[in-house]
Amino acid sequence: MGAVSVRPPKERRIKVASKRGAGEFAVYKRGQNYVARYRLPIGTDGKRRRKSFTAPTRKEAIQLANEFRRKVELGLHVGKASISFSEFFGEWFEAESKRKNYKPNTIETYTSISKPILNVIGNIPMDSINSYHVDQAVFAVVEGYTVRAERRWNLLSMVLKAAHKRKIIAENPMDFMDAPASKVAEERRALTVEEVAKLISAAEELGELETEIKTLVATGMRVGELRALTWDDLDTEIPALRVNKTTYEVQGRIAVGETKTKNANRLVEISEALVKQLQKHHIAQQTTAVLEPVVYVHSLGRMDRQEHNLIFPDAAGKLMRHAYLHRHFKKVVEASGIANPETVKPHVLRHTHATLALAAGLDLFFLSRRLGHGTIATTADVYSHLTLHSQEKGATVIDEILEQSNG
Repeated sequence: MGAVSVRPPKERRIKVASKRGAGEFAVYKRGQNYVARYRLPIGTDGKRRRKSFTAPTRKEAIQLANEFRRKVELGLHVGKASISFSEFFGEWFEAESKRKNYKPNTIETYTSISKPILNVIGNIPMDSINSYHVDQAVFAVVEGYTVRAERRWNLLSMVLKAAHKRKIIAENPMDFMDAPASKVAEERRALTVEEVAKLISAAEELGELETEIKTLVATGMRVGELRALTWDDLDTEIPALRVNKTTYEVQGRIAVGETKTKNANRLVEISEALVKQLQKHHIAQQTTAVLEPVVYVHSLGRMDRQEHNLIFPDAAGKLMRHAYLHRHFKKVVEASGIANPETVKPHVLRHTHATLALAAGLDLFFLSRRLGHGTIATTADVYSHLTLHSQEKGATVIDEILEQSNG
């Protein structure tokens, strides 16, 4: 018996758009599946290009072809394999860092935030990322809302917005999702006057960070700014502390460099009580060992080592590291008897200062300048939930505490 000739199924051509054949696709059955073959415009090499889509049903195959056609019409990157999230993030972050002139600490922070995101969706093609992937990346290893989840959401949102703007993706899946409800205001803690008194008392008894804590409470400066202070920054005539530098810790290295923003360079007026405390601290410091040189970061990334006269070096006379400060601060907090000690970090003293200053009636504009915020809008956003007409004595009480401790 002769061989039976089986003719291939006749392609059923569906015309979607007509321009010299481009924009059309044919649908036909192959085995148990359906194939939709899309006709791309002729390339620069003069050759005809096609792209095929296979699906279990005819409807699904047509849907895939239509989605591809839409990307072609939008001018998206469809001529080559889609770039992965990890590849795009690397390119975007490098450009963003240069454009916004990110400080070393900022780069370190974003790198840390991005790690769990890259672990989850780093290998996924950009044009395949959907709301499910976003949820998995944002809430990886955490349950429900956390500050970490909010930071991941914000970073991922910036990346996908950039990808959409550059036409790497047809649409941003986060445009159709609700952001995690912010609880930053609820989680931001400020100590009461009574708690401040307990903290200072514990520091005095332990002989740990007494002047550091008093300075943070009385000035509201950032911890990095405190660690970079030198005796040249103390003006006893005004009196005030000059803030014009901060510390950076990147990949295990610690150095002194420019402040976070232009507005962070400021003169912070202080009380006579704090001046006395600093002078007392200076006298005690004269008995310490020779201070070691500090690494300074200059413009254009140049670094060198210089002798220093830091107000707050560590016990070895070196630039105080973040871990060193937190370790000793934790000891003081636990000894103070303050409730929920795990929520009291050094940065809490900055919020404490702002809260007490507002309670004492300090204008929001002047508080913004005192804290070194980039804009007054930042200050308003962070502290708008505070009651401005509080009857607490605020900063005046802090001065009284300092006076008593110096007596």
